[in-house]
Amino acid sequence: MSTVNTSAKPAYHHGNLRAEMIRLATEMSAQTGLDSVSVREVARQAGVSSSAAYRHFSSRDELLECVRRNVLEELSERMAQELGSVAEADPRLRVRAAGRAYVAFAVEAPLLFGSMSSGFPAPEGQWDGTPLGDLSALVRDAVPEAEGGAVEARSVALWSLVHGFAILCTQGGLRELAPRRREELLEEVLALGVRGLRSDGD
Repeated sequence: MSTVNTSAKPAYHHGNLRAEMIRLATEMSAQTGLDSVSVREVARQAGVSSSAAYRHFSSRDELLECVRRNVLEELSERMAQELGSVAEADPRLRVRAAGRAYVAFAVEAPLLFGSMSSGFPAPEGQWDGTPLGDLSALVRDAVPEAEGGAVEARSVALWSLVHGFAILCTQGGLRELAPRRREELLEEVLALGVRGLRSDGD
């Protein structure tokens, strides 16, 4: 199921068309995938003309990038909520909690996750507020001796691990795995990933 709140449908009024179009496009992506999203169809659902919609988005690509950013923000919020429920201060346990939230989001909202996966809008080095930025902050806490490129490399490695597992669970060979076994396997994978963060193998 989608984790993005699409149940509320406030009536469009002058001044919030851009935000309403992003909301509608995100809803469409959650229900039928990113390929179904078009400026024309979103404008129709918003009850405005295509020309009015194009005053806010110069192209479909611009609208899709906004959807991706919306989904990235939702995923970051999901990770933050999970971290907020972790009582332990051990940063390695927090890394694992974030990984669980990442995969849970993908499994619960596979089409939204797919829309995020089809493009990563943040330019290199501008990852604040994205899942990769969140993981980087956790890596710095878990491996305080790591600096600069070492933090970046570990963050990308961790992201690759959880993102790859999520892809396997939503599009690949782990799609039919029973939920309990998927959770058990994820815990084993996260434990291996956390151990790999430390250069000494601890």
